[in-house]
Amino acid sequence: MSRRPNSLSGLLFNECAQPIALTNSVSLGVVYSAIWQWILQRGREKNLSLGVISHNFGTPIVGETADWWLNDVYNSMLQTSDVERALCNTLTQEEVIEGQNGGGAGMTCHMFPGGTGTSSRVVQGSKAGETYTVGVLCQSNYGKTYDFQIGGVPIGKLLLKEGVLDEKNKVPTGKADDGSIVIILM
Repeated sequence: MSRRPNSLSGLLFNECAQPIALTNSVSLGVVYSAIWQWILQRGREKNLSLGVISHNFGTPIVGETADWWLNDVYNSMLQTSDVERALCNTLTQEEVIEGQNGGGAGMTCHMFPGGTGTSSRVVQGSKAGETYTVGVLCQSNYGKTYDFQIGGVPIGKLLLKEGVLDEKNKVPTGKADDGSIVIILM
């Protein structure tokens, strides 16, 4: 989900055989290109035709959220070698590295440290004994503390009332006007 155009490349239908990457806005092109070259190289190593590669891997999926306050908006700090190293690491790592790491670095959620998070649930299928695991990956980067709510409770406003909230966060912002959130559901 994104409120801004061009915040997610590629399309995902039914099955996913290609990597999904999240990065900052400035690095979107570098990450997309590096993933595409990685997919092509893996296909060449297996002697696959371009038709087989495109049918089985599709277009790279790269999502972005802005961290302009942290990084140089004129230059991507990522190089192709950084993306290749990340892709190789994902082949052996047991779980998603959460928090303010990788694409989650520099992200905030209601002015608190944000970043990348995950959740999963096992759900029953339509047949007896059939189960599916539904996974969600979320990268948040939006909101002022004033608008922060948990279960409908206006936590940000309570922090203001108690004098805990910083003065700069007192003004209502219209909630979703600033920032973005990327949610991947599989």
